[in-house]
Amino acid sequence: MSKRRGQTKRVQASVYEYLCENKEGKTADAIANWYNSIKQAKTYATRGYNHGVTSREIAGIMARSLLFEREDTVLPTLNVHVWKARPMEVVIEKAIASRSPTDKYPHFLKLKIEQRLGDLQ
Repeated sequence: MSKRRGQTKRVQASVYEYLCENKEGKTADAIANWYNSIKQAKTYATRGYNHGVTSREIAGIMARSLLFEREDTVLPTLNVHVWKARPMEVVIEKAIASRSPTDKYPHFLKLKIEQRLGDLQ
């Protein structure tokens, strides 16, 4: 079994910052449109070509991350959810309680977790 993890840390960090700046929740479609507009595609000659993300990919990333929480359905006839950023204190507590390796989290969260663990000792 491979020890490699999915490389969604930069996406998580960008979306978390965006949702913290915009206090109201956003749908996955709105977040995907925003993300694709700020991340312009590079040329094919460079490594890490950005093909953009779909709303399903963004929703999947946010559903599996501690940084985000899903709210109730916006419209009862559609399966549309609103996503918000969790408060940083709650995220840090959940991350510490999970006992997962800190390499799993985006860099800014990893630093805050290590700082909190250092304060506890």
